[in-house]
Amino acid sequence: FDSETGADVEKAESVVNRTGEKEKLFWAATALLAAGIGIFALVVLQSSQAIAGAMLLGSVSIGYIYQGPPFRLSYKGVGEILCFFAFGPLATNAFYLLQSGTKFAALRGQGVALGASVLLGLTTSNILLNSHYHQIDTDRRTGKMSPCVRFGTKAVSRAVVAVVALVYGIYTACLVAGVMPRTTAIVLLSFSSASQLCRFVLENHANKNVIKPAKFLAVKWHRNFVLLLSLGLFLS
Repeated sequence: FDSETGADVEKAESVVNRTGEKEKLFWAATALLAAGIGIFALVVLQSSQAIAGAMLLGSVSIGYIYQGPPFRLSYKGVGEILCFFAFGPLATNAFYLLQSGTKFAALRGQGVALGASVLLGLTTSNILLNSHYHQIDTDRRTGKMSPCVRFGTKAVSRAVVAVVALVYGIYTACLVAGVMPRTTAIVLLSFSSASQLCRFVLENHANKNVIKPAKFLAVKWHRNFVLLLSLGLFLS
């Protein structure tokens, strides 16, 4: 959808830019979406978890209104917020309900699931937050009010540091409160990749050519954090 507005014209990793097959990609994506919804529907029917199904549908719907016409809410500067809810509280808890057999009414008592969903939502949104620095001119030209356009690259780099601090703060609070098992403390091994990301964006946020790898560093931190958290939960 960004190819229609020109927002991805400088995005070398865009699949549309790489292949030039915009229409074929659209139908391939639509087919995958239909297949995914069909599988979700079967799982929901077998588990009798209608609310979990609604949560998953909500997550997918957010994915569309984020970029798709006529909504394009990412152009309003709320993409990171939508990303948080879609990948965090909605999708993560929906899959937890489906896999554990827990009913929605009992979800508020599942501290591990709730805490993990918030942490995952934040680390995922942080990837998006780090994707705008080098596209600020294109975003401004196409009317996409990304955080960098709205607040400037310096403010966004500081927001990244704040998100990282918030993630470790929430995790530590959950650990001290006994919500997270002690085995999950191995997640702190991910701090080196978090520190690398923070230093990089603070030093290079204004350099469009140098800052491009920021989102890949954000992906690296997200991967390390989530895998270590998952391993810690498994070991518990």
